[in-house]
Amino acid sequence: MSLLSNNVLNKNLVDNTSIDSDRLNVIFNKLGFDNKMREFSFMALKKIKEACPALYIHSLNVAQHSLKISGRFGLNAKKMYFAGITHDIGKLEIQRRVLLNPGKFEAWEHGVMKSHPEKSASMLRKAGFSEDYAHLVRDHHRHKGKDSYPTLSLDGLHPDSKYLAIADCWDATSRCDGKYDSSASKVVRMEKELPFLKAEINQSFF
Repeated sequence: MSLLSNNVLNKNLVDNTSIDSDRLNVIFNKLGFDNKMREFSFMALKKIKEACPALYIHSLNVAQHSLKISGRFGLNAKKMYFAGITHDIGKLEIQRRVLLNPGKFEAWEHGVMKSHPEKSASMLRKAGFSEDYAHLVRDHHRHKGKDSYPTLSLDGLHPDSKYLAIADCWDATSRCDGKYDSSASKVVRMEKELPFLKAEINQSFF
């Protein structure tokens, strides 16, 4: 049975901060998270929730999008879900006044925010996770466009980073006035678009 056919994994996307550890544990069990991965995920989500509730919601939704995409394109579901949860943990090392700035970023603030993928990768390495995980998370903003970062050679892109990138952008585009729209109509529309995402990913990002 596909993970995507499991009711728990097909729950509506997160639209508040009330998701409980029991639900996450069910998902972690289904995906085969070991104790280290499980404990780090809970620690990361707790700290993210305390620092920025909107980022907590975003992290869980990117994990859910990544899971759905992994089922369509034959990716490692455990790796992609974990990457979704942890892709923005580097933002915990960014000054709160920048992270929580509700207005337009100044140039220097953009520069600070763009450091978060490498910070995320560094945190995973320090926690003892493999370079594969760190590499994937580091590359979720790298593409052929002018806004790609960090500015490294595209030759070394992680092969799954484009899928994490589209999951990240997909959730970001559902934001409305600072909130995330996880209505049934939004979920249904995105589900219908999934079969066509592979070509779009390659055209838009690479």
